Amino acid sequence: MIDRRPNYYDTFQCLGGSCPDTCCRDWSVALDGDALADYAAPSPLRERIARNLVADEDGDVCFRLDETGLCALLTPDGLCAIQRDWGEEHLCAHCAAYPRFIEEFGCLTESSLAVSCPEAARLLLVAPRFTLIEADDGIEDPPFEGVDPDLLRGLEHSRAQVLALLDGGAGAITVSGTFDGELISVTFTMESGRTLAAVLRVNDNGTYTIEQWKTTTQWTDDGAGENLWLG
Repeated sequence: MIDRRPNYYDTFQCLGGSCPDTCCRDWSVALDGDALADYAAPSPLRERIARNLVADEDGDVCFRLDETGLCALLTPDGLCAIQRDWGEEHLCAHCAAYPRFIEEFGCLTESSLAVSCPEAARLLLVAPRFTLIEADDGIEDPPFEGVDPDLLRGLEHSRAQVLALLDGGAGAITVSGTFDGELISVTFTMESGRTLAAVLRVNDNGTYTIEQWKTTTQWTDDGAGENLWLG
């Protein structure tokens, strides 16, 4: 099994009550079977948890959200009551994992951090360069069902080319960016003057949408650059 992750992945630490936002708002967290069994057992929070379990439109059991969209288990100091008063090991799978996301393709596992988390976005923006760390345990797994191997190889090759450019293959690259809680704006500028600018909107459910994506050629003396692609 090959495992890949960004070079800053393992440095992530939740800011807890110091976070400028919270992942415990407007998110109906579907509870897994192990968590439901755990919450049904005797515990200091058993009654409180039971009072705040609801079924969503798909029939999944979730934590109740209050009138402001906050999870009913969120405390005034910005901490989860389960983690603070009972222990991190009792968090459900979704809450324990976020903002970490893992995609598996049979013999390949890729881990990442969702930029909807302010601290994850900060780590990405301040990283000197984006590189992937790869480890192989030597155990062969069968190909992931439903994934076109030729397409996967093509995507991996394209990404490797982009990362090679970012890693200095096209000279020094300057990266600048901002994050205002909703929009992430990032600009990559090569020594040649060619730029890549992207604006991403972070959605409440942890996904993102591309608001703008633009590449330009080398800037001319009069300050004009030719747009290679604009979206």
